[in-house]
Amino acid sequence: RPPGSGMSTIDVDPGELRAALRGLGPGHTLHLHGLQPAGLHLVGPLQLVGSATLRGPRLGPVLTIRGKVELSGLTLEGGLGWSGGGIRIDDGELIGTDLTIRGNRAMAGGGLFVGPSGRGLLHACSLEANRARCGGGAAIEGGHLRLEGCTVTENRARITGAGIALRGGGVLELVDTEPAENHGATPIECEDAASRVHRA
Repeated sequence: RPPGSGMSTIDVDPGELRAALRGLGPGHTLHLHGLQPAGLHLVGPLQLVGSATLRGPRLGPVLTIRGKVELSGLTLEGGLGWSGGGIRIDDGELIGTDLTIRGNRAMAGGGLFVGPSGRGLLHACSLEANRARCGGGAAIEGGHLRLEGCTVTENRARITGAGIALRGGGVLELVDTEPAENHGATPIECEDAASRVHRA
């Protein structure tokens, strides 16, 4: 983050992310290192950066997001959730850059779930090898997701949207992004007439 932005930067050693977040107020940048056990609720404004790997718990998403959260350079893997295995966006906004979201599982949104009050903007990110009943890579339920220069590949869904599934008036914007080589269902599927996919 540019100097003068007013956000302090905190280095977080491997395995110390949960402790670093404890009692931390909003408006900080955390620079993560190594492997970080996750299963965390993030409340923005908050920024997490670094080449670290965030690994999910035995049950639950790797990250649940409320407020505005920025993530950059991270790998999120091993999450197991009902809605969202890698990331669940509730009443919040995710801005993600150069993320790898892989190997997560959920009933809806193996890699990413965007709820009715959620918004996501992913740039140069990868949703890969995630699994779900609906939306192997991502599921949008009434929220809004924009993917710019992303890859959505090798995901699997048993029912709808091997790459991405939408319902409840969800909106998907694709810019230089097209799901490919996903398995088990159509690559992108709107489950109702109110949901929309826009390609730029």
